[in-house]
Amino acid sequence: ARFFWGSRIHPGDKGLVLEALRAHCEGRTPTYRAEFRIRDSQDRWRWVLSRGSVVARDAAGRPLRLVGTHADITESKRAQAALESAQEELEQRVRERTRELLEAGEQVRDLTRELLEVQESERRRIARDLHDNVAQNLSSLKIMLGALLAEVPGLGEALRDKAALAVRILQDAIGSVRGIAYDLRPPSLDQLGLVRAVEQHCEDFARLTGIPVDFSPVGMENIQLDGNVEVNLFRIIQEALTNVGKHSRASGARVRLVASYPHILLRVEDDGLGFDPAAGLAAAGDGRRMGLRSMTERARILGGDLRIVSSPGKGARLVVEVPYAGRSDGEAQADSHR
Repeated sequence: ARFFWGSRIHPGDKGLVLEALRAHCEGRTPTYRAEFRIRDSQDRWRWVLSRGSVVARDAAGRPLRLVGTHADITESKRAQAALESAQEELEQRVRERTRELLEAGEQVRDLTRELLEVQESERRRIARDLHDNVAQNLSSLKIMLGALLAEVPGLGEALRDKAALAVRILQDAIGSVRGIAYDLRPPSLDQLGLVRAVEQHCEDFARLTGIPVDFSPVGMENIQLDGNVEVNLFRIIQEALTNVGKHSRASGARVRLVASYPHILLRVEDDGLGFDPAAGLAAAGDGRRMGLRSMTERARILGGDLRIVSSPGKGARLVVEVPYAGRSDGEAQADSHR
């Protein structure tokens, strides 16, 4: 049986499979695990997740018996490939638009706005498709598999184990798809508005990084912002906190969002390592720090500006000031926090 399925492994994968199996049999890995392509009875290539472990060895430690399972993960691989293709398509569009911006000269600001709007539109569309189609289909498959298991009496333990493994793989795929959809476009931004979306993002960031974030909105209760303004402010906050998580080694961060007519003031600061702002802006200019460049461009297309106050060893503060066209009942309170 070993020769039968082994002989049907794709030539490009056979070396990796044999090495994984050899490593486990020699005691270098606790279990055997490999993903590879194998030809099925209809002469089609299928992706398989193979798992196993040695359950008996002789006195010299040589393996006598290995028990494992093969799980068909072809559909999961196809879904993963579709997600990667969609992401690559989006990134390719961003690269193409960026080249146009660099060649446009005096039209940079207008083209940047168009690029970001297209990117957000694509993010929204892909996130919706992932949630409404891919994630729902995977969930349906999981439910159907569970129903089939419940309806089939006398199913052997080995088959039940394989089915349980398939359910776990589907659950992992569902979680991955939903996570990607959330990263592309947080639903709270469209459903609940900027303040609630930022609050939720700060909570998620703190949970994932272990860095607590003190978020305080001031005077934002009755503010009606344009959707473009909300999206760009949210992306600036998102990128700023990403930089805190990646580079600052901070023990805490603060985010302040203040409506102070005729401006919206945003401040993101941390108590981390700090850096030289001049060097950071230079790196953004030559493409090594695209996040900082993206935040600066987003502030500019809103008619505002972005400033960074930092020095090595003294944390960092990012301040964004953008205009808005309305006043709120909380204006007087906001002015006191400026």
